[in-house]
Amino acid sequence: MARIYPFRAWRYNPSTVRLEDVVTQPYDKISPSMQQAYYQRSPFNLVRIILGLPELFDTERGESVYTRAARDFHAWREQGVLVQEKDPCIFAYSQSFKVPGTEIVKERRGFIALGKLHDYAEQVVFRHEQTLSRPKSDRLNLLKATHAHFGQIFMLYSDPACSVEKILYDGSCPAEAEVTDEYGVLHRLCASPTPRPSACSPPPWTTKSSSSPTATTATRPR
Repeated sequence: MARIYPFRAWRYNPSTVRLEDVVTQPYDKISPSMQQAYYQRSPFNLVRIILGLPELFDTERGESVYTRAARDFHAWREQGVLVQEKDPCIFAYSQSFKVPGTEIVKERRGFIALGKLHDYAEQVVFRHEQTLSRPKSDRLNLLKATHAHFGQIFMLYSDPACSVEKILYDGSCPAEAEVTDEYGVLHRLCASPTPRPSACSPPPWTTKSSSSPTATTATRPR
C-alpha cells in the first residue's frame, strides 16, 4: 500500500499578492516568452524560484539561479508573502476545462499530499517514463538550494469506490483559492485538515524513489 501524509504547506498570502499574478505553469511547460511575462507580472511570481533567469557576472559573484531561488524563498517567508498552514492538511485540487473543440466542460479531481517514496523493486509505485538526466539534475540542484518542493509528482491511484473523492469533495470544503490560467483552466484548492497518516491503493507510477516523503498530486482515472 502506498502511504500518504498531510503536511503544513507554504502558500501565497492573499492579503499580500493576487494569486493570478504569482502562479505559473509547471516549469517544464514554460516557454522563454512565458518566462519573461511571468517575471514582469510580479516580483513575487513563482517563476523566479522554479525557473529563474541567469544574470551577468553570476560566476564571478558565486551566484546562480539556485542561490537566488533560495534567497527569494527565504525573503518571501520573512516578508509574509508566503505563509504556512497552521495544521497539517491534505489538499483537494481540481481543474475545470473545456474539451478541445467543444463547449463541454470537464473537471479533473485529485489531491495534494506527501507520499512515502519506495524503491521501484518494491512494486508500490511505478515510473511512467524514462526521465532525462539534465532536468533531474536541475530539479535536484533547486531542492538542495531551497530544501523545498515547488512542484508535485503527478500520480494515478485506483479507487473504484470513490472513497477518497467522497471524503475530500463532500461539499464541506469550499475552494479557498482559485485561479484561471492562460489556457482557460480553472484551478481550485481546498485544505482538508487530517491528523492521521492515510493509506491508498498503489498508484500506477511515479518518478522518484527514496525512503522519505515528497509532495505528490494524485488523481483517480475516470
